[in-house]
Amino acid sequence: EFTSKQKLKTIDMDNPLSLEHSYMRRSLIPGLIQAASRNYSYEKNKDIKLFELGKIYGYSKDKVSTRDDCLEINKIAAILVKNERNWLNKKESSLAENFYSFKSVLDNLYKDAIFASFEITNQETHLIHPGISAKVSYQGKDIGIIAKLHPDIQKEWDLPDESYILELEFPRSNSVKFKPISNTPAILRDITVDSKLGLESYQLINLIKKNTPSTLK
Repeated sequence: EFTSKQKLKTIDMDNPLSLEHSYMRRSLIPGLIQAASRNYSYEKNKDIKLFELGKIYGYSKDKVSTRDDCLEINKIAAILVKNERNWLNKKESSLAENFYSFKSVLDNLYKDAIFASFEITNQETHLIHPGISAKVSYQGKDIGIIAKLHPDIQKEWDLPDESYILELEFPRSNSVKFKPISNTPAILRDITVDSKLGLESYQLINLIKKNTPSTLK
């Protein structure tokens, strides 16, 4: 897990189904890397954008490790995999452009977030690129990270160089609004209007706007 002020100790499961699944997860990122790698193996000429909302689990290091001390923390995580363009063609965007494009997603969740570099000093952050990463703070509290994926992890999971991850506490904000998806699909129509030469386009536009029902955009 990547919230630097709240390191968690792993919780082992009493009856694991396999050796690979014998601990409760402390991060959403490994599952997203696995899913992105699987999708990238199917289609290498499209960008991959995945996210997950879920819980991570662990013992707080300043408490006795009993089941009653288990913490459940809501997290949001995402991964962006930029497909590798034909090397004969000029790259569409630079490293900085890709990183900050992904950062804009986080800006929409935490509008006043502060980004700062941090030193990677332990094994818990082995997924993060050592030179292209940022700690995210909000209202004086560290809430997560945004980073390029470590080159070793990219190679291990057969992902391209331009792969980025973020993980942070799920925002407690009333400013994030959702609306239901319409149960009727949209129908697109192109309309050609024949008119006299003296008729200005804005007159037609105003007429359409004036008589537009709520179902028409």
